[in-house]
Amino acid sequence: MTKKLAFLCLVAVVLLTSCEPMKTVSSNQQSYEAAAKAAIQCKLDFYNEKVTSIDNCPSKNAFQEVVANMEKLLNEQQEELIKNDLLPDVYTLLALSALGADNFEKAELYGSKALAELQKSNITQSRDLALTTAMPGLIKANQLFYKIPNDDFQGVLNDSIFGGLEDLANSAVADIEDGQKKVNATHEVQQYLVSSKLAVLKNILDINTFTVDKDSPQSDVDEKEAREAELLAKAKVYIDALQSIGASSEVVMDWKMAIGVD
Repeated sequence: MTKKLAFLCLVAVVLLTSCEPMKTVSSNQQSYEAAAKAAIQCKLDFYNEKVTSIDNCPSKNAFQEVVANMEKLLNEQQEELIKNDLLPDVYTLLALSALGADNFEKAELYGSKALAELQKSNITQSRDLALTTAMPGLIKANQLFYKIPNDDFQGVLNDSIFGGLEDLANSAVADIEDGQKKVNATHEVQQYLVSSKLAVLKNILDINTFTVDKDSPQSDVDEKEAREAELLAKAKVYIDALQSIGASSEVVMDWKMAIGVD
């Protein structure tokens, strides 16, 4: 089934690795990390058809709980967070957790708040700066996944609809690449960001299959195949980049199989 190998962006990176004076922040960081691991496993089960939907993944509730806990902390102890320079970290954790919960509105809100706080400092490169800069693209990448037609979709996507989705994909990649500029080329978060771009390509490749059917004229089939060839060429570049920055052979192979390249 087309949608089985589609990819939802989710980052399982370690946050708040510096000073952690507040127990609530630390415990919610751990909850986020556990939820991220569970969500990845749930998606793998979905891809392998062990479950029929990702909508009921228990990790989504865990992400929502982190969001609720951290919003409560913000309301009750914002001054202490500011005093301990934790506000950008908390906003970043909130943005990522909201993204995991598919609450794109809050992911955008807290991502922008985190970015604004980070930009107040003299730091021009950091993991959190990369993630919050890339957040609009990460949100668009996840939104794109939900726009893949179901397998029982009848008919074809017209040029206007596909063009809009293609624009969304291109915008997502551009935003993610803006985030990549905020860390050096070998930083560990680059693997996540490159994988996120591959996810976008995978999703638009899947969507591209719905632009023709058995009754489509050869000219439309040719256009579809030309788009596919261009996307696969980009995917090879991204996979090579993923390998060059230290991704495991298993991760590289998984992406090659998901995308359909050698």
